[in-house]
Amino acid sequence: MPVLAGCGVSHETKEASISEDFSGQAVSPAQFVDAASQLYEYQVSAARLAITNSIQTKVEYYAYYRVKEAERLKGLLGEAAPGKAAAPLNAAQIKSLTELGRLFDFFFDEKYVRSQIAVQKSLLTLMDNYSRQGDDPALKAFAARNLPIVRGNLLAAQGLMSVVHGPETKPHYEFRPGQKRPDPLKDHNAGLLDAQVSAEGAKNDNVG
Repeated sequence: MPVLAGCGVSHETKEASISEDFSGQAVSPAQFVDAASQLYEYQVSAARLAITNSIQTKVEYYAYYRVKEAERLKGLLGEAAPGKAAAPLNAAQIKSLTELGRLFDFFFDEKYVRSQIAVQKSLLTLMDNYSRQGDDPALKAFAARNLPIVRGNLLAAQGLMSVVHGPETKPHYEFRPGQKRPDPLKDHNAGLLDAQVSAEGAKNDNVG
């Protein structure tokens, strides 16, 4: 089974991956923080690529939400584990982002959505495992609060596959020479998405 780099586990016979199944594993507080921070950072980096390289509006706005929410959760993770530096991305995650950065349109969307499904599944097993078996009370509470978020994110990512492979998979705008591509991080819908992220975050912060 692949292991995320920086988790304090021997890598002699295991190759790093962008994600991992944490079901049934004994996860230490340090391993939890390292794995979660890597997965959040991967989401942010991949989402920023999606905002410029995707062909589909729904994929772009999913990516916008990922940037905002993953950054917020990284901050909450830091509060739950003060003094613990976030682990850097592992080699497989860096390679995946490099490959994503070379793709555009349908080819990008296909790889991006598949990577997000893998990452959300990994986060789901990590949060579920630690919420039930974790040793650190603050991190255990963090994991329990975020389980509903991860479940929702996984369903959303899985739903994007029908968008990517749907009958209307085509550019959602036409370019003219010199025309600038719309940016979901700056356009008029960004304020609505900010409000949604804030509302969802406040709702989930009050759970538990």
